Amino acid sequence: MNRIVKAATAFFAVAALPLLAVAPAAATTVSELAYTFDCNNDDWYSNYSIAVPNGGTMDVELINCDGYYLGEDGDTGNAATEDGTAAASADLAINDASEVVTLSGPVELYLLGVSGDWESSFVELIGMDALDMPDPEGVKLVDSSETIPLAADTFSIGTADEIANVDNILISGNDSCDIVAGDHVYTVQRFHVSLAGTYYFRVIGTDPLSDYINWHSPSTPFDDPMVALYDGEFDPANANDNVVGCNDDFNDYSDLDGVDWETIAYENDDYAFGVTSDDIIMEGHFPIFQTELEPGDYTFVFTTWERVTAADWAGDGYWEPTAMTVEYDVWGPENGLET
Repeated sequence: MNRIVKAATAFFAVAALPLLAVAPAAATTVSELAYTFDCNNDDWYSNYSIAVPNGGTMDVELINCDGYYLGEDGDTGNAATEDGTAAASADLAINDASEVVTLSGPVELYLLGVSGDWESSFVELIGMDALDMPDPEGVKLVDSSETIPLAADTFSIGTADEIANVDNILISGNDSCDIVAGDHVYTVQRFHVSLAGTYYFRVIGTDPLSDYINWHSPSTPFDDPMVALYDGEFDPANANDNVVGCNDDFNDYSDLDGVDWETIAYENDDYAFGVTSDDIIMEGHFPIFQTELEPGDYTFVFTTWERVTAADWAGDGYWEPTAMTVEYDVWGPENGLET
């Protein structure tokens, strides 16, 4: 989504290897990604972003594309098949009904109907660096998931005018916590903090898989999850009260561990990819935030950036109705927090 310009201080550092509390089910590793483009069935008028591990490679299978050509907007040498390397000066022929192009770095590829005829191209395959995301400081205290069921609870946020105009507003005025005014489905997880300190919260996966990560995934509101942490209980009638931390997208940050994710997303059609130390692929629409916590009880709320009513969630929306799951982890002082 288009964002207000934001800035945040870097807050990640390499940490000791943690113990896992619960193995996540929906987080997706880089090795599990499988990209395909079917010249007979996929959209010829779109751009497709592809996560390429920093220093590694990613394969894209081209199906039913024999007779076409690959042209590169530049001469990086970062895209090749068994038959050669795509370049601006020499279009690469696709000779088989199923052919794999291997991306080894940032690259802009075009499918051409005729060799050298760039006007015959309407498809752009964009290879993007998936940058390393170091572990947060401290130890991993929670590695778990929460599910919003089909019969979901809802809260409403925003004034009547903001809701009527479908405005993009800020939870509790926090400029990294965009949300659309109106109703939102949600679920919660309660935490007890026993040690004061800095705590880090990350969404590391969703089920269904975000279509920002793989364009063949169905588009759902969970492509853009939203999280907020509340001191004590969460009051759905007062969603701006008692917020101690929140985030919508990690691509809100202009300085997150030295990376300007905001600019990366701005320059790449709102896409940004990161890879954790566990090889989990994250996309810029996943939330990350840090906050200082005192001992006490807290409530973690999982919801969506997009306005979603209970009726939408149960079957009136643009997606196939299903319960949806968010995977997350929490880092901080050893033995400092528990669910």
